[in-house]
Amino acid sequence: HLIAGIDHGRRPNLLSFYVSRVRRLVPVATLVLVFTVLVGWWVLPRSQWRDLGTDVAASAAYVVNWVLAGRAVDYLGADTLASPVQHYWSLAVEEQFYLVWPLLIIGCTVLGRRLQMRATRIVLGALVLIVIGSLWWPIAMTEQDPSRAYFVTTTRVWELGIGGLVAVLLPQVRARLRRAAVPLSLVGLAMVLLSALVITSSTPWPGSWALLPVLGTTLVLVGGIANGDNAIARALGVAPLRAMGAMSYSLYLWHWPLIIFATVLWTTPAEPELGGGTKFGIATVSILLAWLTGKLVETPIRFGDLSWWRGWRALRNAAIAIWVPALMASGVWVGGRNLGALPTGTAPSLGSIDPSSSPSVAPSLGPVKGRHLGALALVADAGALGMPEMRDDLVTALRVTPPVAPMPVMAGGDLPPGYGTGCQRPRGETSVVGPLLSLIHI
Repeated sequence: HLIAGIDHGRRPNLLSFYVSRVRRLVPVATLVLVFTVLVGWWVLPRSQWRDLGTDVAASAAYVVNWVLAGRAVDYLGADTLASPVQHYWSLAVEEQFYLVWPLLIIGCTVLGRRLQMRATRIVLGALVLIVIGSLWWPIAMTEQDPSRAYFVTTTRVWELGIGGLVAVLLPQVRARLRRAAVPLSLVGLAMVLLSALVITSSTPWPGSWALLPVLGTTLVLVGGIANGDNAIARALGVAPLRAMGAMSYSLYLWHWPLIIFATVLWTTPAEPELGGGTKFGIATVSILLAWLTGKLVETPIRFGDLSWWRGWRALRNAAIAIWVPALMASGVWVGGRNLGALPTGTAPSLGSIDPSSSPSVAPSLGPVKGRHLGALALVADAGALGMPEMRDDLVTALRVTPPVAPMPVMAGGDLPPGYGTGCQRPRGETSVVGPLLSLIHI
């Protein structure tokens, strides 16, 4: 889309480019966000509402990858439930580059005119420099700060740059690599399959290991471009795979919130993993929703003759689509923030209870001196000496134990003074900050 005609002095048609991107991506992404914020408000505990609101609003604005990167280095949030829109990080990276690539192409076009050179050659040189120059960054950052490296946009520049190189080199690939199509496709497919075997959850990512699937995918694409009728292309082009590819975008967006909500509803401390039947059900529902979304939303808007999804009206609709889930998310965020006050005396401190006065009280879950036991209700024998043991029937205890004060949702805001003074330093930061210098002088 962007480089067509630039060698003849034509600048990219930005309106056409962005309208095509909007019609492709925004409607389905907005639909899933609306679903997620509504179901999340209903399913998730109130302690998760603020994160849900923040993440959905950031996803609607296509910056959620930076929000997740900031949270990834917060050790207070390391054990929290995964965000139901965590997978939108990749969509955010994609949209951010849709703002950068056109500027790059336009700049190369202008430079080509002044230097009287083919603009595609300048674009090719720029992409080579971008790929080589940015490749070291994800490797270095993954070693120093792997949690942030996964989400930030800057570690993905080289991957999208390689895709750009393939696009620029399409004519050369078709003219010169036809005979090499099958070997290239075989090697690329082998690299992709090998990635599934050797890359695990413990593999530093996206470090140097990311080269394996990225280059493998590139070779498969190059082989198909060089000769779309080669044996590997035909095998990958069978009807079931094409059908799955057609719904892959919707399927990607639907599957993750369903997994998170199912985990909340149907797992327990005793059974923390979803069963095989539940997983099969999630996969089935995801495919069904993806198919329906493609039939009713994606295909009519993307390929249909809808006048209100053309030109500037499409961009206007995209702006509305961004605001709808963002405003809904704001309401959920406010609901998570305004928790209200608990009645006085509903959950006293443990120091106000004398468990030795009645060792049998904890197992009975009854009140002590007119007040509830709170956390002591979980102890098998509150009056016994030595290390206390938990009750066997924790589920029963948790059902009847009254709310804890302060509510656990407030834990994230209960920070030591070092956070407010700026003494907390991120990993890799060694400089001494102002408040500490003042303390040393004192």
